Amino acid sequence: MVDISRLAAKAGKSEAELLTEKILDFSQNELNNTDCLALARLLRENPSLWALSLSWNSIGDEGMKELAPAIAKCSSLKALNLNNNNEIGDDGIMTLADVLPAASLTELRLYDCGLTDTAVKYIAEALPTAPLSKLKLGKNKFGDSGIMALAEALPTSSMTELDLSSNGHITEKGWKALAAQIPSMRSLSLLDLRGNGNRVDEGGARMFDEGMKEELALAITTNPSLEIMWPTVGLGDYMQGSGPTCNCM
Repeated sequence: MVDISRLAAKAGKSEAELLTEKILDFSQNELNNTDCLALARLLRENPSLWALSLSWNSIGDEGMKELAPAIAKCSSLKALNLNNNNEIGDDGIMTLADVLPAASLTELRLYDCGLTDTAVKYIAEALPTAPLSKLKLGKNKFGDSGIMALAEALPTSSMTELDLSSNGHITEKGWKALAAQIPSMRSLSLLDLRGNGNRVDEGGARMFDEGMKEELALAITTNPSLEIMWPTVGLGDYMQGSGPTCNCM
């Protein structure tokens, strides 16, 4: 049997408590791929686990190979925080994305994980059949092809809240593709675009300019339930309210 004593020590709980807790936070605990064996056991044997935070650790592709099958089988798990695990590569995200349709996850956080276009395409492919309703993809490395794949998948997904903040590799082409699909995104209620307003391309042109804001603002008039958190302050003419807030795990 895989030893979970290290996890218990990190959490400051007994092993028995680990297997009954509803919310577990292992953020900033120097967890690595080897620890994922114990995490997988925890996921398999804790029937009450609702939310698991693994942010700011060193989980990579090999760790995801251990975690993903256990995530798929943990029917109680609704929220998973993997923020700031930048050792997860395309293979690790593919492994995770493959199980999303079978998992019970409704919230997935992948902020600042170094996600590429390829990784985001894997996630996009899973969205139409996955129960995910909240997805955090801010501050990553994907560009136009990644956001275009997301834009195509979102209208047939269950997504209600999407974070695309601080993604500096997306150009006008990608934002236009997103704007074109907004009228069809009937389930989406919150779109976070903060941190994209000051990005410039190699020629010095803004990658998200006033014209792009206007185009998105026009698009959301066809989707009145959608609220956008804009890249810069002072855009009252374009804002459809302040939007709900997402509480971090």
